[in-house]
Order: sequence, then structure tokens, then C-alpha cells
Amino acid sequence: LGRDQDRWKLGLALQRDDATTELVWGHGVLCWRVGDAMISHPLLVTRMVATLDPDSGVIRLHPDGPTSLETEPLHGLGLPGLDALSALRDRLRGAPVDPWDAPGRAEVFRQVIAPLGLDARLVEGPGLPSPGAAPVLVDTWALYARPRPALQAQFYADLRTALTERDVIPEAIASVVAEEALVAEALAGTAAGATAGPPSGPGRWDRGGPGAAPGFGVDASGGLGERLLMPLATNADQERIARQLAVSRGVTVQGPPGTGKSHTIANLICHLVAHGQRVLVTAQDEQALGVLRDKIPPELRDLSVAVLGSSRADLDELRAAVVEISGALSDVDPARETVAVKALAEELDAARAHARTLELRMIDLLAAQAREFELPHGRERAPAVAAWLAERDGELSFIPDRLDPTWALPLDPAELALLYRTAREISPADARALAQEQPDAAALPAAVALARLHAELDEVRDGLADLELAGLSVTALDALGDAAAQALVDDARGGAERARRLSVGWLAAARAQCADSDAQAEFWATQAAELAAEVTQLRGLTARTFGHPVEVPDGDPRVHLRLLGELRERYAAGRWVPRLGGRELRELRDAVRVDGLVPHTADDVAVAEAEVRRRQALAATVSRQGAIAAALGGEPVQAGTLDVLTRLDAAAQDLADAVDWERRARPELAARLRAVAPGADDGSDPAALSRLADLLAAAAGRRREQEVTERLAALTRTLEQGARGPRAGRLWGELQQALTRRDLAAWDALLGEAARLAALRPDAAARTRLSERLRAVAPLWADAILDRSGDAAAVAGGDPARAAAAWRWRQAQTWLDDLHADGDLALLGRQLGDASEQARRLVLDTARRAARLGLATRLGDPQRRALTGWVQALDRLGKGTGKYAPHWRAQARTHMRAAMGAVPVWIMPTYRVMESFDPGSDDLFDVVIVDESSQCDILSLGVLSLGRRAVVVGDDAQTSPEAVGIDRARVGALIDAHLPDVAQRSLLDVEASLYDTAARVFPRTVVLKEHFRCLPDIIGFSNRFYDHQILPLREDPELAIGAALRPVRVTDGARAQTRFGDANPAEARAIVEQVVACCADPAYDGMTMGVVTLLDAGQPRLIEHALVERLGEREFSRRALRVGDPYQFQGDERDVVFVSVVADDNRSAATRRRDLQRVNVAASRARNQMWVFHTVDPATLREDDIRRQLIEYTYAGATPQAAGRLADRCESEFERAVLREILGRGYRVRPQHPVGRYRIDLVVEGAPRPPVPDAGAARVRGPRDRDRNRGGACRP
Repeated sequence: LGRDQDRWKLGLALQRDDATTELVWGHGVLCWRVGDAMISHPLLVTRMVATLDPDSGVIRLHPDGPTSLETEPLHGLGLPGLDALSALRDRLRGAPVDPWDAPGRAEVFRQVIAPLGLDARLVEGPGLPSPGAAPVLVDTWALYARPRPALQAQFYADLRTALTERDVIPEAIASVVAEEALVAEALAGTAAGATAGPPSGPGRWDRGGPGAAPGFGVDASGGLGERLLMPLATNADQERIARQLAVSRGVTVQGPPGTGKSHTIANLICHLVAHGQRVLVTAQDEQALGVLRDKIPPELRDLSVAVLGSSRADLDELRAAVVEISGALSDVDPARETVAVKALAEELDAARAHARTLELRMIDLLAAQAREFELPHGRERAPAVAAWLAERDGELSFIPDRLDPTWALPLDPAELALLYRTAREISPADARALAQEQPDAAALPAAVALARLHAELDEVRDGLADLELAGLSVTALDALGDAAAQALVDDARGGAERARRLSVGWLAAARAQCADSDAQAEFWATQAAELAAEVTQLRGLTARTFGHPVEVPDGDPRVHLRLLGELRERYAAGRWVPRLGGRELRELRDAVRVDGLVPHTADDVAVAEAEVRRRQALAATVSRQGAIAAALGGEPVQAGTLDVLTRLDAAAQDLADAVDWERRARPELAARLRAVAPGADDGSDPAALSRLADLLAAAAGRRREQEVTERLAALTRTLEQGARGPRAGRLWGELQQALTRRDLAAWDALLGEAARLAALRPDAAARTRLSERLRAVAPLWADAILDRSGDAAAVAGGDPARAAAAWRWRQAQTWLDDLHADGDLALLGRQLGDASEQARRLVLDTARRAARLGLATRLGDPQRRALTGWVQALDRLGKGTGKYAPHWRAQARTHMRAAMGAVPVWIMPTYRVMESFDPGSDDLFDVVIVDESSQCDILSLGVLSLGRRAVVVGDDAQTSPEAVGIDRARVGALIDAHLPDVAQRSLLDVEASLYDTAARVFPRTVVLKEHFRCLPDIIGFSNRFYDHQILPLREDPELAIGAALRPVRVTDGARAQTRFGDANPAEARAIVEQVVACCADPAYDGMTMGVVTLLDAGQPRLIEHALVERLGEREFSRRALRVGDPYQFQGDERDVVFVSVVADDNRSAATRRRDLQRVNVAASRARNQMWVFHTVDPATLREDDIRRQLIEYTYAGATPQAAGRLADRCESEFERAVLREILGRGYRVRPQHPVGRYRIDLVVEGAPRPPVPDAGAARVRGPRDRDRNRGGACRP
């Protein structure tokens, strides 16, 4: 399989495409050419299941059934030995061969080649020959993936046989092909003539209409919808499904994204099993079924058999379920258990009745009271006040005093916090010290600053000691000023450096001559200027010839210039060199080369002239510099030196600088220095200049010494004055002593003490003032605060900011106590909570025991034996890798088929249903539940024939079957030919999903509306597909990842053909970079991620490949990363989803139903954040293009709302005033925030406690509204 990463990617692909692709391990490859048919195919095949270890990236392969002889490649070739091969195939089904057992495999291969002809031969692998006229069976293996074969043909053939022989059709499937009245009439006729036709038995093709009781369990004396046994939280829509199923042959459930379909089905399974019903749960693929099984409560989970794979873990789960079911047979005494279940049911009824009685008592206790009390969110009557008190009991009940409702809390939260803290932190010693005057630590220098002042003073004084001894005039320095003195220091240091540079070699000689004679100085200044001018001219000529190789013969340059000038003029006039005469001109032209060629244009000749002049100028310049060097003892510059121009230029500048120093700069600097240092020399000595500059720099500290001395003296005076005060504390004198001794450690400690006392001073005064104010109205609370030293956890519930709410809570409690002196609402509330919890526990216990009772009651002796044989075969199978594993796997499947009627709940994908169940012989299920039915095509309709009733769960606004490459005209003709009497038969085509059919034939579709998955901003887009009926129940959390909607425009994106197919590489790269960045961002720690592409083709594979390369297998698995199109993502979800629009222009419009379905799925997978990457400009798309709507919605949701627009959503001027006040304090606010069917006027984000509704908010009005709370608690 290549590299580890390649194997890992293969594992991802197999997991992703499990519903449509199977992995096969083939042995014995037949190579044969029969006519035009070329055969190269394994004959012994074993279906495999691949499991991917997310940590190691190892792919483990497990057999998913016995090894079989596959003869399909030989069909239709007219082979005479095909019947013998078919017979061998049937024998191997009963005694499967182990393909990894070499002797057994070889024996089967010999039996295979015998019917193929005398020229057939068996050869060793692994190499494969080219198919030839003689059949060759190669003993080798091949591991390959292929489309999962359609198994509907055999299933429907068996179903047709069963329908023909019995002349009976199960009710669920009957409703699809006949009107309700006809089905009811047929069922009535069947009941009247029960003696005719095939015998009926428990569970097999017998009539069991809607609401019929099976005769055991909790439903023995009542209908299926009368007692709901749902152990998980429910809402009204979910309960309606159970009640409607009790009176209908089928129920269609529309489950928009994130509305808890799996949660609902799990609840329904528990309810049905508790009523003794057998249930089959199926879906297109295993993903949704795995999630569903995990949601079944553990107490009931082991009564369900989930056939979802063949890995060791899958086998262990399967065995655990089978053992539990088998154990129910030995553990359950039906007679005693029937009594126990009945008692539990009665106890449950009693618990529910008791809870209802408590509700009514609470209502009756408060109903007569019309008085209202002002709660934080508005005025309420006693019932709402009691509910409000009960919700906050324990949290806000820490104030012990009875409080008059008219009294206001005398302290605000900040004052209370200050009181708690001062009572806890201020000791008696601190209180005494605070009664005295103490130094202000902020007005005194810190120890570090004081040490710096002392060190600076010492350093300055040491530096100033020897200034006058060095010859400096202190008076002149003081008169000079700081800026001028610093300028003189800088100039002296610069002059020292300049003198040092000009005091070497020939420059020293030049300076000496300039110093001796003004005439000589003028002479050298002239030479420097002329040399610089010649260098400038030479550089210009060099630039003219630069890049043009020029060859000119030796000779007199004057002659060359004359002839070249004549030649240039001739070329410029359009004349050539004469053939007769002009020999000298012609010879020179032929000898000259410009750019390697004889000059033929005036420009070429001009370049040659420039070269001649350059040589003349170079010679003259070098000659002048040489003369200067000879006169001053310098080194002449050679004409052939590579950097000749640079060296000539440097010589000119150095000579000019030396002349300027001696004639101007040095005398001027010397005069300035002698003004402050009369003994200074004339500036000729660089070392003397440098020393004088250092002395001048040191002299600048004189003024600083005066400043530091005065600061320290002022500090001493301050401390002395403070120590003489009438109420002076000890810190004044101790600080003065530390300053005198230069004891910096003591100084720092004393300042810290002064700062601490200064910080406590306001608190000490506040402690007395605040405690007295509080004691005036709540003495017990005030004393508790002081007695417990301000322990906030003991006297304020851990948070002083809640004091206002606690104050109001105690006032409400006082008001309610006075109002109901003869009733204890708090006790009643606790009793009600206990009763509800007891009812929940009883539901679970009743469901568990009733399910086991139903199982024990249903089983006959053959099923008992088959179930025991199944357990024993699974035990023998072990890990599924032994020599006899194929045999025991086949035995287990045989026993499983025989024990199917013993299992209360089967969970398996549709393709396994059709290969596992025989519609003609297997017991009918009471209920068939199909999840994600919008993905099931019309060929899945047959699963309804396995049950009396059906629950079809799906969503026509999400992805549905796509009939790509199917001749619709042919399908229509077949429908007309074979279904002439079926109503709406044209709708039973290849594009119809099972959900579409169920919605049409089953009455009253139940719509799940409460949405639990996405943040409101995310699901808001999909709400348009459901007439805005979805009710988002998730609140926006304080997530550090930022906005829920994040649009990204990829300006350089474009679709192109890649090695993965049609894709948008730039958009893929942008998504990969963002995913990598998010994985590296700590804000995204622990979050799962997914990438959904609106176009399949090569975009998903390109992104997946890049992500695996960038992140590695471990991080890819840790993030549960998944990359695919909407079809592959349906039923799945991630914390963060990245949507790739892919399109780069408006060449096509996404306006069809399937486009809307795909975008709906893509836009509803993210729980916390959705990124939308797009190349196409949405403005270029049609307004009804769903991609444009998604992009524009994302941008609109990512744009913060202005305060003005927020105010427009408020319903009153009071709300707007509150909004403005809260916004002004920096909070985020959402007006009229929906919560399910309710609204909260203002939701403040970042508040220290959860937001509460204000006076206009919709509120729960008492215990009768508990359904809302239950709905809010329901989470998928």
C-alpha cells in the first residue's frame, strides 16, 4: 500500500465511502480471454472491514463475512462448466474455505480449474500473465475496493415470492401502493377470514394493526400511546411521534439539521421496547446508526444488536448484546417479572400522579393571591415569585434578617465588597497606625532612585575635583551654557579624530607645507581642485564607453581623434569611406573595434573617440597624481589598477581635506578651546584634543552636582518637618535615619509599610461607615460580616456582587412568608423536584424490565437454541483470525438468522438489512425506523416490508438521491408497465427518496423544530428552508475563537484540472492554511473540524491530501477532521466547519432543489463557527443562486451591528434607554433575543451573572409550563 501516510489516506477513504464502497480481499486470480472478453479477476473473495487507529495510523483489516466463490465474472460467456462452478459455490457457502490456509486453498483451486477445461492450469504467483486462450488461475491475492454490490434483487425476489404465496402484504408497505381506505378494508377482510390463508403466529405475517397490543409488557391493558416510557428528556414534538405511531401505520418525521433526530429515535426505541415491540432501525450508512446506538441508555443498550462492522470491538459489542439477551432468558421468570413490571407501571403512574398533585397544590396555594411583588425583571404574582425563589434558593439566601420590601439595600455591591475586605484585612495594629499622620510613600523617592542619586553625586564630585588643576576656566564654562559646552565637546572629539586621520604619510607632509606657507597652501588647494576636476571628467568618459569593448591601435591620439572625427562626420552625413584615396582613414576604421565589430555608425565612432579621450584623460590624471605623490612622499596610483578612479578620487578628497584642516578648521577649533582652556595647544596633537574633550565632558557635571545636592537636602528637610508634627507616626524618624545612614534596604521597607498603610486608610474609614449603615436595617447580616472577618463565601454566597439580588430575594421571601404563613412553598418545590426525579428513574427501570420481559415472553424453543448457538459460535470465533474463523463466522451468521426474532432491537445499515433478512421467512418487526431516509433511494422502500408500522425520519431539504446516468424515460416506461394501478406512481422514480414517499403516504408529518446543534447565527441561514420554524436553543457562549460566521474571499482562486480532478487550488490552499492556523491557535483546543466542498470532483481530495501532509495523521485524527461533499457530511457535525464554494465564476446557477439541499447541509454542520471560502464574487451570481445567498448571509452575520440598528429592534423607549446605558459601559447586547418560542428583551454578554428577562420578556408562568423546561433540557 506504499507509505504509511498513503495507507492512512486509504483508511480515510474507506471510512468515508463505507456506504457505497466495500473492501475485498481476493485470492486466486483467473486470467483468461474468452472471445472479446478479458478476465483478470479473483474468484475467492472475502469482504473486509478496515479500522483506522487514530493514534498510530495503522489500518487493521477484519473479515466481514465468510469467503465465497464469486462466479459473476464468468456469467454470460456461455461456459459449459459454469454449473459445476455454481454447485461448488453453493457447497462453499456451507463449508467456507480459509483463504489463508495454503493446503485448503490449493484444494479449492484444483476444484475450480477442473470445470474450466483440460487446458486450464494453476500457477504460483505473485505475477499475473496476460489473459490468453487458456484459463490460468494464479495462486496470489489482491486487496481492492469496489462499489458495494446491489443486493436488492435477491431481496425483492424473495419479497415477491412471499407476497405471491401468502397473498398478504405488510401494512407499512401496503400504504405506499394503496389508499388508506383500501388498506383498512383489506385488513378488515383478513380479520374476518382468519381461518383462510397461511397460519398466523407471533410476529410472522399475521395481522397486527396500529395500536394492537402484543399481550405482554406494560402495554397489556392499554394502547401503545397511553403510557409514554421515554427515559431521555422529551419535548411535545417527540411525544407526538409516539402517540401518532400508536394509531397510524406510519409516521413521517422531518428532522431539520441539529433538531435531535438521533435523540428522538433513541427515546422512541426505548419506549417501543418497553411496550414489548420488536424494532428494526436502519439507515443508508453506519455513521448515523453508531451515533444513535450510543444515545440509547446503557440499561437498554445491550438489548439491541448493532451490526455495524466486523472489527474486534464490533464483535465484542455484538457478543455483549447477545449475551445480555441470552441472559434475559435465564434470569427472567415471566410470571414474577410480569407482576414486577405491573407494579413498576403502577408505581410510575402513582409517581406521575403525585408530581401532578404537587403541581396542583402549588397552583392552588398561589391561585387566590392577586398581590404582586416587584422582582428584578418586573412585577409578578405569588406563583412566579415562588418559582423565582425556588430557582435561586441556596444561591441568594445568605441574608438572615427579615427585610421590609420597602427598604432599599443601603450598600451597593462595590461597597459591600469593600466592607468584606476591610473587615478581613485591617488589623488592630494597622488601625492604630492609621490614626497617626504617616509619610506619603508616593511623594518620596524609591530606594532605587535614592541609590541612583547618591551614586551620581559621588561620581560627579570625583570628576569635578581636578578640573581647575587641568587648566579649565570654571567661570568661562559656566558662562558658556550647557548646549554650547556640549557642542564644544563634540567638535573637540571630531577634531581629534580628523587630526588623527590626517597625521599619516603624505597627508602629514601636505599639512606641514600648508602650515609653513600660505602660498604653498594655496598651491596644494589648487592641485586638489584640478585633480578632482580631472577625475570627474575621466569618470564621464568612462561612463560613455562602459559596456562597449573598444579596440584602438596604438598611435598618436591626436591623429586618431582627427581621423575618427572625420569618419563620424561622414557616417553622420550618410557617406562612406571612399575606395579611392582615404587610405589612412580606411586603415584606422578597419583597425578599430567597437563591441567587437568595425564601427559602421556615427554612434560607434563616437564611442571610439570617447575611448581615445579617456585614455588621454587617464594618463593626464595619473600623471598629476603621481607628481603630487612624488612631491609629498605618497604612493602613485597606477593606471592599470582596477579601482583607479576610486583611488584617484580619494587622493583628491584627502588632499583637499588636509588643506582645509590647516587653513581653516584647526585654527578655528583652537581659538574656541583656548577660551575655556587658556593653556590648550593649537590643535595639532590629536591625543591632546581627545584629552581636552574628555575634560570638557566631565566639567558638564558641575551643574548636575548642585541639583542633586539640593534634592537630597530638600528631602531631609521634609522628613524633619514631618517628624515634628503633633500626630507624627514612627515612620518619619525612621526614614530620616535611613537617609542619613544611606540604609537603602531599611528605606525600601519603610516606604513599603507607608504605602500599605496609605492603601488601607480609605478602607478603615469605610469599614466603620459602611457597617453602621448596614446595621441600621440588617443588624444580623452586618454582625455576621464583622464576626466572620468578611468571609464572602460565608456571608455573600462567594460573590458580593449578588447582594442586591439576595436583598431582593430575602424581601420576596419575607413578603411570601407573610402571604403564606400557613404554607411552605420551598418545601413543596423540593417535593415536586424529588417526585419528578423519581418518575424519571421509574421510567428507565420500567422500560428496562418490561423490555426483558417482552424478550423472555416472545422467545420460543428454536429461538432459544439459536441464540445459545450464536453466543457459542461468537465465543469460538474469538478474534476472528484463527484457522477455523471462516467456519465459526458462517455458523454465527446461520444462528443469527435463526435467532432474529429473539432480538428486541436490530440496528444495521440498509445494505446489511437486505442481505441479512428474508422478507418471506423472517418474523415481522413491530416497527421499522429508517433514519436519514432522505438519502435512501426508492430501492430502499423494501425495508418497510419487514414491519407492521414504520417511522421514517429524514428531511427533504437535505441531500437526496441523485439519479446520475440513469435513463429516466426507461424508468418511466417500467413504472407505467408494472404499476398501472398505483396512485402517484410517477413519483416512485429514481429521484424519489424514501422520505419523499413516506411524507406522501403517511398522514400528518411531525416536524422537529427545536434546534440544539449550531449557534443561532449559523443555523439562521438554514432556517429559510423551513419557513423560519426552527427554534435555536443554543446560547452564544463566550468563545475565544471569535465570530460564528467568518467569510473569506480568495481573490486569486480559479478552477483548474489537478491530479485529483477539477478543483480550485488557490481556494484549497487558503482553507488548508486557515485550518492549520486554527489547529495551532490555543483558542481552538479540543475542537473538532471539518471541510465541506459544494462541488465534489477533486476539491475534497485535494484539501484532504494537503491537510494530511501539513497536520500529520495524529493531529488529523485528534481533530476528527473530515473532508467531503454535503452528501458525505449529512448526519455529521463538527465544532468548526470550513465551506469551500469552489466556483470561480457564474458559468452555472445553483438554483435547483438539489443545490439548495447541498448548501443547506453544508451550512448546518458547524456547532461553533463556520468559515465560508469563496472565489466567485457573489454580486456576479443570480439573486436566487443559493451560493450567493450563503456568501452574503455570512458577510452580513460577520458585520457588527451598529447601536442605532440595535435600538430599532427594541420594543419600548425604556428598553432603548437601558440599551444605550449598557452599550456605553462596553457590553455587547442582543435585543429581543429568541430562546425557543420565547424572547428575552435584552441579553447582555459578559455580565457577571446570567441574563434575566426584564418587564417585557416572555416568562414561565408556573409549573404548568414545565414542558418548556423539558424541551430546553432535551439535547441530541
